[in-house]
Amino acid sequence: MPRPGAYGRRRTSRDGLPPALWLVVARAGALLGLAMAFRLARRLAGPARAAGIGAGLIAAGALVLTPGWFTNVAHGNEAPLAVGLMLWVLRASAGPFWAVSAGLFRTG
Repeated sequence: MPRPGAYGRRRTSRDGLPPALWLVVARAGALLGLAMAFRLARRLAGPARAAGIGAGLIAAGALVLTPGWFTNVAHGNEAPLAVGLMLWVLRASAGPFWAVSAGLFRTG
């Protein structure tokens, strides 16, 4: 189990606390990834509400079906957290990169 930065450096009398904190952070990052995949796909689907919800569910489902997703989340690996942060940045981006990516992925 990884112990990055602030969660693994400080040793206290409770040695079980830093790994438990990391598990909370890593699993919250996995949930962030699912939510951001949903929101990004919903935004790319356009103004139709049903199409946006369908696209979001497909994107979140595809992320869950990625090989090793549940294993990485259960073990507290950093990959789901990295995916969540990457999708968050992509969703929050409103600059030229967003315009290019929206043009590439939008259909119709």
